[in-house]
Amino acid sequence: MLEGKPMKNVAIFGLAIVLLIFSCSKDVSPSSSDNSSTGEGGSMAAMTIVGNYMYRIAGGNTIEVYDISGDSTAKLVASVAAGNGLETVFPYKQNLRIGTSNGMLIYDISNGANPTYVSTYTHVVSCDPVVAQGNYAYVTLRNGNRCTRGLTQLEVIDISNLGNPTLVKTVPMVMPHGLDADGKNLIVGEGTYGFKWFDISNPTNPTEILFNKTVPGYDIISRGNSFILVGDKGLYQYEYGNKTLNLLSTIPVARP
Repeated sequence: MLEGKPMKNVAIFGLAIVLLIFSCSKDVSPSSSDNSSTGEGGSMAAMTIVGNYMYRIAGGNTIEVYDISGDSTAKLVASVAAGNGLETVFPYKQNLRIGTSNGMLIYDISNGANPTYVSTYTHVVSCDPVVAQGNYAYVTLRNGNRCTRGLTQLEVIDISNLGNPTLVKTVPMVMPHGLDADGKNLIVGEGTYGFKWFDISNPTNPTEILFNKTVPGYDIISRGNSFILVGDKGLYQYEYGNKTLNLLSTIPVARP
């Protein structure tokens, strides 16, 4: 997708690495298999790249849009006021899912430089990263330093009608953080408690396969038959097995 633009490749790769480390260091650290996305990040990231545009949450109340079609430049082209409490951003197809302190906003980015509000899904105040796959979005809610009024659970939301997102399932959790879905697999970080692997062959009924309590998990980037876990001491790459996970590699990262 970026052939012939090596400088842009380097810039975007560097941004992704910085984003991962920064997210982990904040302890609140979007990924999408859709071809419109040129970059990968975690569900707790505050910026993402789709096509020739980068979207960034700024000041907790604004979506900044940058044109990155140039080889090594990023030009601010729009600032969209989107209310208060904006926390995370996740791209899926021609939409952005914005996680907020009390719900999820959906914005249409068919016109990349001009995000347009579509709808809101509201829940109790909480820290809430969000990912989407097909007709469903997955959101985690948790109590925490900034989220003392929230619940600790995983929510499954039907987004087949973008104008009316509907809660279809809740799953109790310990202290959920970031998450990512890819095909039939959903990985959810449980912070210092570890991370969980769910089967979502039935997308409305996540079924727990494994709870790894030895490696803290704060955010996840799925990559087909494997995923990268953002832990407290670095990045861990796992490969899916038959109800088992194989650790492929680790990259130590010192937290600032």
